[in-house]
Amino acid sequence: MTKAVLLFLVPLETGIIAGTLLNLFFIMLVAVYTMHRRTRETGERSFLEDARAVMRSTAMYALLAAVLFVVYMYGIAHEVTTAHQLSIEREITSHFATDEAFAEFLKENPALVGSDRETLLEESLSSFRLYTSWYVQATLSLLGLVVFATLAALITTAFWRNLMR
Repeated sequence: MTKAVLLFLVPLETGIIAGTLLNLFFIMLVAVYTMHRRTRETGERSFLEDARAVMRSTAMYALLAAVLFVVYMYGIAHEVTTAHQLSIEREITSHFATDEAFAEFLKENPALVGSDRETLLEESLSSFRLYTSWYVQATLSLLGLVVFATLAALITTAFWRNLMR
């Protein structure tokens, strides 16, 4: 029942946005918790030691979050993801279906004037399929989360060391 509610009552884009915001919040939470735990340890540590410890924790969470994102999108919600991709493919195809739609598409994209309709359609669909493939999505989500985790670790360490002393 929960799977049906998650998959069919919440739009795919809304779920992705909510999941991304939750992951960013949890990365910040992991960074703050790790820094709090580090301050309870005795001994003097340098900024780099603290930052490395916080980065390790946040990067591990980012890796876990990226893996769970791919498992959710291409495992649990595979039907919804596939249906959404097919609807976008139909929309792309509709831009090339009739002469009027193709003329309007060329008017919006003047650099493509003189190109073959079938070639443009195939290139558009192959680009979309590449972008929505699981390995590209996994790479992009991991890259984005690791970059945010690194920034969160550095900012949290700097603020904690300067403000909480």
